[in-house]
Amino acid sequence: FYLTDSVFIDFTLGGAIHNGETKTKTADSRAYGCRLNFHESFSIGYSFDAKNSIMLTTDHMSNASLCDENPGLSDLGIRYAYKF
Repeated sequence: FYLTDSVFIDFTLGGAIHNGETKTKTADSRAYGCRLNFHESFSIGYSFDAKNSIMLTTDHMSNASLCDENPGLSDLGIRYAYKF
């Protein structure tokens, strides 16, 4: 959704299937509890022109406490987008 001619926001809500641990924590993986999780993200971005944009994005994956383990996974990052 464009707030101005150049500034926009983006929101996603969906699912994620992972191949990590579900019950046992290891040195390389958390115990996510469920194989299927919720995945949502939010971005605010700036369009330089019709093809180039940059976004500050945060996203989160968790099972919403539907399984015993629910450590979740959250991150913050920068994305560059190029429209073909």
